[in-house]
Amino acid sequence: MKKMILLLSINLLLSCSKDKELNDLKPDDKTNMTTDVVVSVDPTEEELMKYFDIESTQDIDKAANNITTIRESKKIEAKELSVKEAIIEKKDVEQGIIIVKVSGKFATKVFSKAYTFSNFVQKPHDSYMLSRANVSWKPEFEKNPEELTGIDFDAFYRLNKKDLITMEYLSKWINIHAVNRDQKNYKFTPEDLKETEIVEMKYTDRGLNFKLKYKNKEGKEINLHFDKNQYYKTKVILNKEEIKKRYVQGTFQHLDVIFEDLVHVPNEFNLQLIHDGKRLENGNKISCRLSLLTRGDVELANFEYYFEGFKPLSDLSKELVVQTTSELNQYMIRYLINTPDGNVLEKVKKRLHSWVKKVEFGVMIKDYNAQIVDEGSIIHLPNNQLALKLYEEKVNLYGNSVYALAPRRNRSAFRQDVLLINPYFQINSAVKKQGKLIVELELYNVNEQSLKNLKREIEIEL
Repeated sequence: MKKMILLLSINLLLSCSKDKELNDLKPDDKTNMTTDVVVSVDPTEEELMKYFDIESTQDIDKAANNITTIRESKKIEAKELSVKEAIIEKKDVEQGIIIVKVSGKFATKVFSKAYTFSNFVQKPHDSYMLSRANVSWKPEFEKNPEELTGIDFDAFYRLNKKDLITMEYLSKWINIHAVNRDQKNYKFTPEDLKETEIVEMKYTDRGLNFKLKYKNKEGKEINLHFDKNQYYKTKVILNKEEIKKRYVQGTFQHLDVIFEDLVHVPNEFNLQLIHDGKRLENGNKISCRLSLLTRGDVELANFEYYFEGFKPLSDLSKELVVQTTSELNQYMIRYLINTPDGNVLEKVKKRLHSWVKKVEFGVMIKDYNAQIVDEGSIIHLPNNQLALKLYEEKVNLYGNSVYALAPRRNRSAFRQDVLLINPYFQINSAVKKQGKLIVELELYNVNEQSLKNLKREIEIEL
């Protein structure tokens, strides 16, 4: 009896186990069947349009280019799509369709099938190709065609080489569109451009004006924006190395003498400064108007130009020389004759505006040409160092005559970039001791700019 019960229990256990195995298998089989159904489908035309990135374009040439070049694997509708080969069997510009045989893999399904992509902009009739045409710069050039394109406008305009600019030459930078009967812009294909030629071209009113001929049918005059002033401005090269050696204020004051050292133009041009056009701008730069001329002085263009990259005024902390003079020594002897040694700051401050003009100021230089700068303008410093003296002069500031420090005029405008207008000084300390007056003088504002820590110690003999 016990054996019978044991056998029944074992059979029951085995039966339950088999049922469980069958139940476990059923969902898997169902899942596998579903997956097999999904992956067995070829990609649709819409899915391939997404893959080739042509679902929204109306440009048949761009679509054809994408079809022949795009090959990387992409996820389309959560499935992996890769194209091994795409052969264009037909491209009909008139009807706006492309028929292409595509081979590849969609998820796990290998496919090879012909697809038709349609709804591209249809080509207008030949007679409308130019009557409704417009020309524009390609997107990458449209913001600044004068500088970004490689058009040799100078040869066309100055040298009168009218046959230089052909359609083949110009097509590298422009697009031509014609409006079709559906009022959509049809883009000229490379084949269309081969049938198009420029029959007349001239420059007027900041644009290239030309007439085109398409398959022997001549069209209306078309304008393409192009500013010759901006183009010729690119011929002027700023001498950045020379600019950064100079301060802006004196350069601005003497720009008519200095500007040729700051810019360069090719030998076939002359450059002139338009004198009433210069302005000192915020940001340490000069705005002016320049005129570019032929060697025979025929003006080609005039334009606003910026000189920028000047030495900051803070560099005066490395260059400014301040020292006493015999005149200052005599002044302080008389002024402090009955003053005991010690702190004399308050007494010396009272007469600052009187005695500071007796101080000798200069700016450091490496060397000088004795034929340009007279020896009397040179300060000889310890360790064989040299400085160029700065002299008092009057300059105009907002209609007022104000005090300034500058080198004397010389034949080559040597260091004429240095011009310290309306300098403001303060005395931080003044001590009289052992027959000397030791003063710390600080220049804290000049040329309407604040300066920090530009301090110099002056030792005055009493």
